[in-house]
Amino acid sequence: MSEPQFATFWRRTGAHFIDLLVIIPLAAAVILLQTQKGIPVFVLILTSALNWLIGAWYNIGLHAKFGQTLGKMATKIKVVNIDFSPIGLKQASLRHSVEFGLSGLSVVLTAWGLFLMPQEQIETLGFFDRSTEIAKLVPALNPVIWVLTAWAYSELLIMLTNKRRRAIHDFIAGTVVIRTPLKGPSSADGQSLAAMTSVP
Repeated sequence: MSEPQFATFWRRTGAHFIDLLVIIPLAAAVILLQTQKGIPVFVLILTSALNWLIGAWYNIGLHAKFGQTLGKMATKIKVVNIDFSPIGLKQASLRHSVEFGLSGLSVVLTAWGLFLMPQEQIETLGFFDRSTEIAKLVPALNPVIWVLTAWAYSELLIMLTNKRRRAIHDFIAGTVVIRTPLKGPSSADGQSLAAMTSVP
């Protein structure tokens, strides 16, 4: 029985780039809105939370439903369990638990900073100046962002150091990314490939 082809670094990178092209316009629209002066606090918080929720839905929801984001569909790769069976909501959530936990925390800390700022200051500052002031009011915000950045680099490092190109989130969720469609008899009859999971 032949083993599925694991997704290469470049395919995964290409998928991530395409996903960014999908997500960035939304994030840019939120930032553009938040750069306007005089925006009420509740709008700033609501748009940040909505941006986070959409990102979570895109990554967790699509993986849970299809095992793929739009980027993975375009590059013909798919997330599956370590035994090559389809993943569900639990695995999709675990894969992104650290990333969205940290980014969600940054949203909460930013909201707290907005509550601490005088209303007149919020209304007169633009996005970048406001962000600088929030970081001063909530010292924990920058460390969270630094940890999130370090997490992204560590994911890349770990992916490059193992045969199956598994990132840390794959080890957390018990998943692996393979090329699609599956080749060999396992793709036709749906038999489990668990016997092949001994590959490190």
